[in-house]
Amino acid sequence: MKKICIAAPEQLTMPAIKGGAIETLLQYVIDENEKTPRANLTILATFDADADAVVKKQGYQYTEFVYLKKTNFQCIANFIYRIVRKISNKIFKISLPPRSVYADFINNYVQGHDFDRFVNEAGPYNELLPVSKKVGKENCFAHLHHNFESTELIEMTFGKYLSCSNFTKQYWLNHSKVSPEMVKVLPNCADIKLFSKKISQEEKKYLRKNLGFTEDDFVLIFCGRIIPEKGVLELISAVNLIDDEHVKLMVIGSPNFGGDSKRTEYERKVDAAVERAHGRVVFTGYVDHAELYKYHNIADCAVVPSVWEEPAGLVVIEALMLISQDFTTQTIRLTDFLPAVFLLCMTFQKCEDLCFSSGTFINSF
Repeated sequence: MKKICIAAPEQLTMPAIKGGAIETLLQYVIDENEKTPRANLTILATFDADADAVVKKQGYQYTEFVYLKKTNFQCIANFIYRIVRKISNKIFKISLPPRSVYADFINNYVQGHDFDRFVNEAGPYNELLPVSKKVGKENCFAHLHHNFESTELIEMTFGKYLSCSNFTKQYWLNHSKVSPEMVKVLPNCADIKLFSKKISQEEKKYLRKNLGFTEDDFVLIFCGRIIPEKGVLELISAVNLIDDEHVKLMVIGSPNFGGDSKRTEYERKVDAAVERAHGRVVFTGYVDHAELYKYHNIADCAVVPSVWEEPAGLVVIEALMLISQDFTTQTIRLTDFLPAVFLLCMTFQKCEDLCFSSGTFINSF
């Protein structure tokens, strides 16, 4: 079998016990390959003690997890390099290549091992030229999970590109010099067995009551990170403008309110909007991905209020497996996987007006 090295995103970890859309997609690949082995996978990721414990307990046969454990020395050295790079570029007009601890980890590991293919899952695209020189440019794949402009370094590193949607593929072709045959669409997916599950009426009543919802409440559900691009502030503000106390919002995840001096200005604005909601916005706390279907089952409508051009959000696919109505902003590009779905688009215009208008991984290598 082929030996494939996959660099996971740096921010979270693998296995996908901490969530994350890209991590969830990668977990699907790992799980399916364990059931029907087609390759020996090596996953490079950031160390997490809980994830490491899961790996040891699970006993993966065809997947090896290799972790980066950052040291203080590495972090200090990288900080100094970034300062030197900035000074060099600004004062001496000498452009030094970007470099990070995670990229060094990936480059060093791949150079010390033999792989047939390398896949970068939203990692440091501009910093992996040594990987390309070892594995071969034609065997290096960049998985495009969002829209960004290409660079000369990226096109020197990767010979093939995997796009999560036709929209993202077209964006990449418009902002790079690569030819269309180098970019293959690998649509995002979800576990239909998991997200087509239903729960009993008794369980629905219990879960809604436990979260503070009554049978008369119309419950909106939002799944996503608390960041500007996801539009949660606009959504909460819009809910506050609805003159009906039975319209409520359920946010999957934790707000981490209070006592955190590192909270961003955006998060503080979200806090204030929640306070103005007077109990109409409920945060569930952390919900394991395998339990998400239960919360979709008790909601009346899924909302994806993204204020950026969402390439192919997993939350939409997951919600459509459970909920007949799905509201999204007009900036989301869903035509790749919703050709036969009647979609209602919700557009926020300064939150004052709500207007409605109609509107397989390893084999790739």
